[in-house]
Amino acid sequence: KRKQEETPVSLIRKIAVTVSPSTPGTKEVLSVVRKQPSALYKIDKQGIAKRLWHSSDELIYSLLWNEREGKLIFGTGDKGRIYSVDKDEKVSLVVQKKSELVYLLLPYDSKIYFLSNNPSDLSIFYPDQRFSGEYMSRVMDTRTISSWGRIEWEATIPSGSTLQFQTRSGNSSNANKTWSNWSPPYQKKQGEQALSPRARYVQFKVMFKTQSGKRSPLLQKVSLFYLQANVAPVIKKMEVLPPNEIY
Repeated sequence: KRKQEETPVSLIRKIAVTVSPSTPGTKEVLSVVRKQPSALYKIDKQGIAKRLWHSSDELIYSLLWNEREGKLIFGTGDKGRIYSVDKDEKVSLVVQKKSELVYLLLPYDSKIYFLSNNPSDLSIFYPDQRFSGEYMSRVMDTRTISSWGRIEWEATIPSGSTLQFQTRSGNSSNANKTWSNWSPPYQKKQGEQALSPRARYVQFKVMFKTQSGKRSPLLQKVSLFYLQANVAPVIKKMEVLPPNEIY
């Protein structure tokens, strides 16, 4: 049985006392109030509040302002998550723990130590660490108008990490406004049919994402298949030889 002082409870017990003028005495009513939605608000100098984050199944247990990054960091339960809020009020999930509750955040130098329990754990979080990145390929020339086949890749993708590919195409050697928009994302490990329009030039980009700074996806190889359009032959040179002369 867990000790109450070690584990914040998810249910709040409330004693309500009601007094009725027609009935002497008081009546005790014991009720159980289920966990209410949790929210994070920003209050400006005029006292106007704006909700930045809310959840119906997570409670905020710890808050920390990171002056170095200009971000607000907060830990929640019962899913063991740490979120950050940047200056543009964008909320991002930066850490997912196996522990249920992140109940203490302690800054030290460029690191943040955080305590969690169920099970108990002490970990380090680097606020300036990037959990996503993007790679864009060079513009590739197929020499003529081509139709695109499958895009496939070889990669090591640890648990909690993802790779997401997109393609675009055009008929100028520099990607400009005449090019197509980026395709919908490709994410299937076995590869997918490239959806960009027929064109001579093509380019791809890949988004790397991870929930842990310790293990990131590693991309080894990308293959994009294409079929060139049939082009009429072009005669570049014609030479007529004299009789009885063999070339």
